Amino acid sequence: MAPNENYDHILFLDNLRYLLVLLVVVLHATFAYSKFVPWWCVKELKKKERNNTRIKKG
Repeated sequence: MAPNENYDHILFLDNLRYLLVLLVVVLHATFAYSKFVPWWCVKELKKKERNNTRIKKG
């Protein structure tokens, strides 16, 4: 199969799209570890709640 040399799209826009996807992934990773995003879905338990959820050895 011969490579198609008739490109119907602009390669720069493909590279720009890949860069934006990478930036979105980095943005979401920083949201997961940031304390400045109050609306993030997962919240850390309070110290009292954390102590109650530990498995007790017995």
